[in-house]
Formats: sequence, C-alpha cells, structure tokens
Amino acid sequence: MLVEASGFLLVWWAFAKFLVGPITKVLDDRAVRVRSDLEGAEAQRLEMEKLRADYEHRLTSVEEEIRSRLSDAVARGEALIAEREKEAGARADKIRAKVETEIKEMRNQLRRELRADAARMVMEVSRRFLSTKMENEDETLIARLMEEVSPSVET
Repeated sequence: MLVEASGFLLVWWAFAKFLVGPITKVLDDRAVRVRSDLEGAEAQRLEMEKLRADYEHRLTSVEEEIRSRLSDAVARGEALIAEREKEAGARADKIRAKVETEIKEMRNQLRRELRADAARMVMEVSRRFLSTKMENEDETLIARLMEEVSPSVET
C-alpha cells in the first residue's frame, strides 16, 4: 500500500507539475479570450445601435426633405395652374371682346345693307307708282307703308 500511495503521490506530483500549469494557462487564456470577445461584441453592439440611431435620424431627415420638396412642388404646380387659368381667362376675354366687336360690326353692316335694299325697293316702288297716276288714296298708302318700314329699318 505504501508503494501504491507513493505511486499515486508521484503521479499526482507529475500531474500537478507538468499538466495542471499548462491546463490552467490554457483555461486562463481561454477565459481572457472569451472576455475579450464579449467586450468586442458589446462594443460592436453599441456601435451598431449608434449606427442604427444615426440611420433612423438620417431616414427621418430624408423623409422630411421629401415631404418638404413634395409640398413645394405641389405649391409650385398649383401656382402654375392658377397662372395658366388666369392667362386662359384673359385670352378668352380678349377673344370674346373681339367676337362681340365683330358681331356689332356685322349688325351695323347688315343694317346698312338692309337700309340700302329698302331704299332701292322704295325707289323702285316709287318709280312704278309715279309712272302711273297717283290719287290721294295712293299717297296715304305710301305714307303708311313708309312709317311701317322705317322702324324696322332702324333696328
């Protein structure tokens, strides 16, 4: 038993001398590496959160810029539409005034032509009438006809 105990102690001493130190060193190195990796992961997580916050801020800023530009574009479009409508209204008024002037000129021309035609007809009727013997009744008839024709020629 003494031999066994001394063999056990010898194996224990050899184990402690040659194996425990390197195994402990490996375990300590691994613990340091794990802590370092965890700290690096935490630093990367914090950096990622910072980048995410920056991204969200930029995204919000871009969305506001888009809304602002869109609002400006709509306002410019509405102003352009109002300007075009105003220009179209002015052109329509100008065309309407021109057409009204042309209509007045045509009416006046037609009135002149109608008066000229009426005068020619009166002259022709008078010529034929004068070529025949006139009586008092005929003169009264001519006067009444002239009164009837006169207002229609003026309008």
